[in-house]
Amino acid sequence: MKRDQLISLAHIAAFIAVVLISLAAKTQSLLSASTSTTLGIVLFATGFAIFAWALAYLRLEALGMIELRSETFLEVGPYRYVRHPLYLGVIIGLVGLALALHSLWGVVATLVLFLPLSIYRARLEEAAIARQFGERWQGYVRDTYFLIPFIY
Repeated sequence: MKRDQLISLAHIAAFIAVVLISLAAKTQSLLSASTSTTLGIVLFATGFAIFAWALAYLRLEALGMIELRSETFLEVGPYRYVRHPLYLGVIIGLVGLALALHSLWGVVATLVLFLPLSIYRARLEEAAIARQFGERWQGYVRDTYFLIPFIY
């Protein structure tokens, strides 16, 4: 199995693990149950909206791939702000799901399992994009955030 396929499978497995942990491991929250549920639903919907917005620009041709298949260089839509809006949307959505399900362990699993794999995979994707687009990519990197607007 190729490294890219293994990383993709690990990323999917981490996603599934976070969802299962969120469903199975209910915990007490620092927030009231209704606040946790409401905040979770808002975050889940926000994450899904960011994911859908990014996907509308990316299209299915590149989904799941680390090496590029497209000659398109995206600098529009959510890609104006962050280089990896798909991952941002999924991370926000997973945190929201965990909060809505009252699972502190789901939040922890998102931050400990899914987030590091997303960053690792995004770095590999960036190396592939840099090879293909060179100077143009470097300028884009200087002008955008990696994952979180105005922070990182």
